[in-house]
Amino acid sequence: MKKTWPVMIFEQIGRLADAVETRSRNIEIARKENSIAEVMKMLNSLPEIEKGSSLYLFATRLFIMKEKREIFASLEEPELMLTWLKNEYTLEYL
Repeated sequence: MKKTWPVMIFEQIGRLADAVETRSRNIEIARKENSIAEVMKMLNSLPEIEKGSSLYLFATRLFIMKEKREIFASLEEPELMLTWLKNEYTLEYL
């Protein structure tokens, strides 16, 4: 039996609502993964960086930029994170 147009529209609206919900969920997950709070936790876990130091304060400003937060978080290894931060600092100030 052929579906009537109201039934087809209702089904399409349902699929559209599901797609929007899935996209919203994915955006929220991505936002939490690289949030400023999350990368600050990573920064605070690096024992080589003294809280309040010029490198620490530089990192807090750097993490305002989403791309920089994503790069920092994706490095995963503490020594690599530190090296990257020092390089960014050098590029900015020297």
